[in-house]
Amino acid sequence: MSENRRFPPPWTVHPMPAGFRVADANGAWLAYCYGDTTGYRSTGSVMMLPDQARAMAEMIASMPDLMHGVGSAEFPPGTQGPFFVEDRKTWFSVTDASGIRLAAVYHSDPEAGDLTPDEARRIAVGIARLPDWVGRPQ
Repeated sequence: MSENRRFPPPWTVHPMPAGFRVADANGAWLAYCYGDTTGYRSTGSVMMLPDQARAMAEMIASMPDLMHGVGSAEFPPGTQGPFFVEDRKTWFSVTDASGIRLAAVYHSDPEAGDLTPDEARRIAVGIARLPDWVGRPQ
């Protein structure tokens, strides 16, 4: 797989039992946004509520347009910038300033997608830059 692979738009949101995942036009799974009705603490992060997870997945799906200054998006209620990326060995976690996990980007896991570590890092860093493209969440 090429390290220079692109992820063509449109990016789309797909529901799954634990939340939502985002795919590119070729069907590559790019990011996962988990939601739980309790917002429980998991692996050091607070889980988003289902509506927050949907909103975050929709925002991630709009990244190709936002990166080029086209379109608009709204942050999920309750999120606070800045966003941070943490390397978790086989995946990258994107969290907000209050510790809410906004997205998980997996690599080296064929069931979660076929991203290389560098591709997963690029996508996670892009998600973390969303406040720069959209404006800071309130």
